[in-house]
Amino acid sequence: MIAFFCISLAIAKYNIVRKSYLLGKDIMVGDLATSNNNMTSVTNQTEQTTNTNSTTTMAITSTYQMHSSFDTSWTSPYQVDCKQKLYDGNNDTAVFKLINITEHPYLMNIYDPTTDGVSKEIHEKGCWECHHLQDMLKALSSYPDAYFLDIGGNLGMWSLTTASANYETFIIEALSANIDKLCHSINRNSFHNIHLLHVAANDVPDQTFSLRVPQGNVGGTRVTLERGTDGVGLVKGVMIDSLKLPIDRPVVIKLDVEGHELNALLGAHNFLTKANIVYFMMELRPNLHKTHNWKVIFDLLTSKGLKPYRINYEDETELDVNRLDQWVHFKHPIIRYYDVVWRKESFNTSMWS
Repeated sequence: MIAFFCISLAIAKYNIVRKSYLLGKDIMVGDLATSNNNMTSVTNQTEQTTNTNSTTTMAITSTYQMHSSFDTSWTSPYQVDCKQKLYDGNNDTAVFKLINITEHPYLMNIYDPTTDGVSKEIHEKGCWECHHLQDMLKALSSYPDAYFLDIGGNLGMWSLTTASANYETFIIEALSANIDKLCHSINRNSFHNIHLLHVAANDVPDQTFSLRVPQGNVGGTRVTLERGTDGVGLVKGVMIDSLKLPIDRPVVIKLDVEGHELNALLGAHNFLTKANIVYFMMELRPNLHKTHNWKVIFDLLTSKGLKPYRINYEDETELDVNRLDQWVHFKHPIIRYYDVVWRKESFNTSMWS
């Protein structure tokens, strides 16, 4: 009798924990075991709860259709084949979050929300940098043949969202653990419009970087040429110019590589010169005026009819490319980073409306 009571208590506790994940839209891999692994997008969601044995199941159906402008001929030696990383059924601790930003909801593989800050916010709010995402989608929708370039993909909040909205998407990501998460998400949603590249964007070819991951913030991973015991793997540096990305269609870009932004931009100079850039979000640091190459890059973007705006908490400020000493966080210069969006003057932002 005591053994039966203990077993019943354990089962009840398991079901309570399991159901809490489902109600919070965090879905353990085991909960999706009965779903269609060959689904092509998450467009309809059905949650079916039965009282029999206190079990909860979830069925996901989909109707993904490939965007007509998707370039199936584009290839790269650095492209990851996510089919080689298919879920093997043994990772029952993986957590997928249901994301409802576009009209096509999708499942996103995140880290444990108790150990990673970005995953925690996605777990609680359903997105990360939510306002930025809405404007990015608006920019893409303004140009029917546009594609998205994500330099520093992290978990894929931006790029998985564009893929779910049916835009061709290129992701450059350096950290192997993030590559695995991205592949889990790509496979779970059967996205066929994503090119995932496991490299670090750099200004010279063939450099090898070590990776530093700050505790509690995988998104703060930075590349360094230094070697040390605290490094997390190695990654090859590649110039974006060598990737031969499309230049005959509009492109929306996001850049967030934790202090390596200038290196990434200098290695993309030819691409930036020729590409039809319509919207460019970037995370920047102070003291840009101390390095002339920032002015070179910003003059190039200005020549394309783009204007820079610093994103504040509740509004934005237009910036002057001739006064880079004033490009600092709006609250205090000591704050290490801030977001700047480059866009056409005619673009009507939705962030502050």
